[in-house]
Amino acid sequence: MKAALVACLLTLGLSGCAGWWPGTAPAGTITGHVTIRVCGGPMPLDGEPSTTCVAHPMAGAIVIVRPVAGGAARTATTSASGAYTIAVQAGTYTVSVGHVQQTVTVTAGQSLTVDLSESIQLM
Repeated sequence: MKAALVACLLTLGLSGCAGWWPGTAPAGTITGHVTIRVCGGPMPLDGEPSTTCVAHPMAGAIVIVRPVAGGAARTATTSASGAYTIAVQAGTYTVSVGHVQQTVTVTAGQSLTVDLSESIQLM
């Protein structure tokens, strides 16, 4: 009985992970860069807020890729240049970092670029 229960649980567990089992090639990738935009600075003489923005790579950011249809999320940490890559199966995903998110659809064999940018407004 114990062996049958273990076999049943193993079968259920593996069926939910079939797309991610080692040796199974993912259908595509989501790749991109994450930047942080710093906007603002000293108040111009005309009294209007500054519109100057400078973008910097966001190293060490955690990018979360979550299937829209449900399932386990996958994460990647950005490199020093703000780059990341996550292998995924075909489907629709929400890609997010911080408060920024974008919904994308990956088709078989596709490498999709999703660049994300957080903004900080200085006073």
